[in-house]
Amino acid sequence: MFANLILTARERLLASLATSAARRDASIAAYTKLGSEGRIFNIRNDKTAIQVGTNGMIRGELLTFGFGGRISVGDWFYLGPQSTIWSASEIVIGDRVLISHSVAIHDSDSHPTDPQLRFEQTRQILTSGHPRENPGVKTKPVLIGNDVWIGMGAMILKGVTIGDRAIIGARAIVKTNVPADGFVPSPTSEPNV
Repeated sequence: MFANLILTARERLLASLATSAARRDASIAAYTKLGSEGRIFNIRNDKTAIQVGTNGMIRGELLTFGFGGRISVGDWFYLGPQSTIWSASEIVIGDRVLISHSVAIHDSDSHPTDPQLRFEQTRQILTSGHPRENPGVKTKPVLIGNDVWIGMGAMILKGVTIGDRAIIGARAIVKTNVPADGFVPSPTSEPNV
């Protein structure tokens, strides 16, 4: 019992520290907090590049690239542990969006497809930090509507728009637009039980 109290107090302290650190790097509205595992990496060092609405919980990672990127999240947002939202262009997420654990939402390929450009980007990251100019990375905005639920392990790729109230099944890979009230099933051949 005492050990559980200590662990709970430790988690609250870590969450409080993570939230305080995030507020220095991003515009985070009232009553939104980070879990102890939540992280914000604003490589651009532009506090306006990451904006999160009120009453949210971030247990995953928000990241903007050094050469660009914007993340805008609405109210009553939940981002599960080990989920990543990485922006080199723009990601807009509506209100009341539930993103489960281990989800990846990326508006770019992260690296150039040309091997020489990819090596140059990697070398720059390792030696002097993330590039401030796009090294040939393909980008396209991602738009996610209100009341969307994204299941565990799903991937949302660049250029996708997901309409209001859509549901994305666990482990789904979304490469094309999803209409309002749409459903993308989990990639399995087994029927639901």
